[in-house]
Amino acid sequence: MTRPAAPGASTASHAGSRPRDLPFLLLWGGQSVSAVGDGMALLAIPLLVLQQTSDPVLAALAATPQTIGYLLSGLVAGALVDRLDTRRVMLACDTARLAVFTLLTALALAGAAPVWVLLGLAVVAAVFGVLFDTAHAAMLQGILAPAHLVAGNSRLELSTQLGVLAGPALAGAIAAGPGAGVCLLVNAASYGVSVVTLWLLPRDAVRRERGSGLSVRRAAGDLREGLSYLRRHRLVRAVCGLQVVVNLLLAVETLIVFFAVHTLGGGPAGASVALAAGAGGGVLGASIAGPLGRRVAAPTLISGALLVLAGALAAASAAPSVAWLAAANLVIGLTSVLATVHIRALRQRVVPPELIGRVTATARTLAVAAYPLGAVLAGQLTAMTGQSPRVAFAVAGLLGAGAVVVGHRTGLRPAAQTTT
Repeated sequence: MTRPAAPGASTASHAGSRPRDLPFLLLWGGQSVSAVGDGMALLAIPLLVLQQTSDPVLAALAATPQTIGYLLSGLVAGALVDRLDTRRVMLACDTARLAVFTLLTALALAGAAPVWVLLGLAVVAAVFGVLFDTAHAAMLQGILAPAHLVAGNSRLELSTQLGVLAGPALAGAIAAGPGAGVCLLVNAASYGVSVVTLWLLPRDAVRRERGSGLSVRRAAGDLREGLSYLRRHRLVRAVCGLQVVVNLLLAVETLIVFFAVHTLGGGPAGASVALAAGAGGGVLGASIAGPLGRRVAAPTLISGALLVLAGALAAASAAPSVAWLAAANLVIGLTSVLATVHIRALRQRVVPPELIGRVTATARTLAVAAYPLGAVLAGQLTAMTGQSPRVAFAVAGLLGAGAVVVGHRTGLRPAAQTTT
């Protein structure tokens, strides 16, 4: 079983800080509001694109700004966060996102936004989002004591999942009335709330700048240092590798809408039910992550959750109805969030503060990069098997189960034992 902090691990500046203390409550409150705004943008941007074009490629790109943002800036974001004041980075990023979405709102309401402008600004906002998320992980490490990292991460993830669940529903209602552009204005306002809560954070709740400035040479050295740590630290490397492989296979979930509509004949309503079930599972997973973490060692819990996830993918392949598919997706959402919360907390417990930005950004970038590759492979396999996604889900489930078992026995469990 892992200790609260491994040798050479972080020592939080607020050794006694808890999720109910003011610094975390301010951070959580601001990010809860922002999560709803982000959830609204998930639907609003594709709707604005679809108002102008029926091009499936552009429609797909409208749903991928975050992925593009990570591929463009993930590694650089880690190096920057490890050298700069995390609070100032987060303030700057959300101020920039407020400005970008205010501009998007003005363009959308004026009907003067070409598709390439909408997509370009969405990617710019996503790049700032990558930097913000990396700094957010570093700040949380400094605010909470190691023993409270799982509870803190689970509450933040719960807000994220509720935003994914409620945001698109609110966006759909607003788009049907005032229009999708108003959704972007609400998202801009949510970043304003985040800026206020970050500004109110006690100044001693965050780490200060450790570097003496920025340069291309220092940035390159920082990147090499972060990658070197990831290679050397067996436990962090094992978790990262397992996450990349599972993300590659989990990308088959991009076919859930196709599965519900075309294979099962559920239509748009069926697709909505299947997707909502996944979001509901995510909310449940975030809710139980803390209590389960107090009873089960993190490596065992991560591997167990991912193994059940693989089983749910395989079960989805045999779905005779939308209800079956929705139930499988609920389990997929639950277990993926459960594993994610504990992976984040484990990384924050063992990675030194001066490296947390680079290690977090590198791990996330690798996992994000695996997802579109997995989606392409799943789509090709579906096309090769008579336009049925059943084989793709079955293969993903079986390969995922094998990867988790091998990863746990050869990497995660032995690595965890060396830090006990």
